[in-house]
This record gives sequence, C-alpha cells and structure tokens, in this order.
Amino acid sequence: MGVIIDVDKYLNYNDYNLCAHECKWPWNITHFIKRNKCFNCNMQTNMTAPPHFILHNENQNIRRLLRTSYFWCKYCNFAVYEHYISEECEFCL
Repeated sequence: MGVIIDVDKYLNYNDYNLCAHECKWPWNITHFIKRNKCFNCNMQTNMTAPPHFILHNENQNIRRLLRTSYFWCKYCNFAVYEHYISEECEFCL
C-alpha cells in the first residue's frame, strides 16, 4: 500500500504525477467538474473542455489525465477541474 495523496487542496501536475506513480488516489470513483477560471492564476479555462467526467480509480487512468491537455491550465500547471466523490458531485445531483 502506498501513500494516499491529500485531495483536500487544489492539485497541480506534480501532485497527479506523484499519484500516478507512487501514491494512491483515495476514492474508487471520482467526479471532475471544470472550473470557469484557474484557481492558481485566475485565467479563463478552455470552453470546449467537457464540463464533467467520471474517473474510475486505476493508476493508468490517473496517468491518462497527465497527458490530457484540457485538464491543465495552459498558463500554469494546476488542474482546472475540481474533484468530488459521487455523493458530493454538484453536476450529478
């Protein structure tokens, strides 16, 4: 069993990279909702990116996020999506 990543903060590329290779994502199913602006630099996010998607917990899926350009702010290395468990997802309620 690896170290579980702290998901109670906004995550950047390095956090997800660590999770994909060394740490464990804490949830089996994670919902991602796109923010209108980047948390870190406050720049507008990509309008053509999907507003919501669901990820099942497998390290290969986390690794796919690392290669997905719309998941990251193009001005800094923070994720432009917030992550939620199924019960907290505003999009699905």
